[in-house]
Amino acid sequence: MAAKVFAEMFIEDEDAVCKDKARVETAFLAHLHTLQKHYQKHRESEKSDEDTNGATEVKKRDDRFREAAIQRKFNVRSWPFVDQKYS
Repeated sequence: MAAKVFAEMFIEDEDAVCKDKARVETAFLAHLHTLQKHYQKHRESEKSDEDTNGATEVKKRDDRFREAAIQRKFNVRSWPFVDQKYS
């Protein structure tokens, strides 16, 4: 529908190089397809950025957990009442 309307309006323009309605419709639809593909790529890159940020947050959380575990291990080993065989 939109391609037909566009083709009619395009052909009515005096400056139009091509007056073949079918070719104008085909070119319009090809252009729409290209726009859709560009939009999809843009959305996918935004999503991958979000995924990367999420992965970064997970890594930060894991690093904090690992550091806390090391600190707990250190605290237990430095505790004066700990039996030496558990260190």
